[in-house]
Amino acid sequence: MSHPENISPGKAVLRIVLPYSLFGTLYILYSDKILRVLTSNPDIISAIQTLKGLLFVVVTSVMLYFLSRKNINAVIAHYTEAKQNRDEALRNEEMYWSLFNQSPIPTWIYDAETLQILRANNPAVEKYGYTMAEFLSLNIADIRPVEDIPELHEALQRSRENTRRSWKNLF
Repeated sequence: MSHPENISPGKAVLRIVLPYSLFGTLYILYSDKILRVLTSNPDIISAIQTLKGLLFVVVTSVMLYFLSRKNINAVIAHYTEAKQNRDEALRNEEMYWSLFNQSPIPTWIYDAETLQILRANNPAVEKYGYTMAEFLSLNIADIRPVEDIPELHEALQRSRENTRRSWKNLF
């Protein structure tokens, strides 16, 4: 069994609608012309018009069935891959937070603009003697000696400048 192509739902819909539209347009434009070439008898034309309408319904139903069947597999593949990616991202995030929380090194995450501490592990809280709630109410300047704060701000400024800098690579 072949593996379905992984396509977006929008593209799958177009793969159904466009062939249907093309077939329907060609059928409408040319079926009456072909019918008039075959006969000019109004009674026969009327009977064939009814059959022609029924044929259109049957042919397009079969066409829609096969186009939908083919493309639904592609949509399922798209959503399956998206779910797998989401699940993997969640596993990676859980692993990251596990490493963060289990690290014996005092570690915290802070907002680069406000310097507010957003998250900390237990060794950080224990080292500075705060409860977790108290530690999270601080900013990183609050846990530095007063004389180090100007140097802290300079280091943060340099870090911001380096982040915005465009680096050239050899390759």
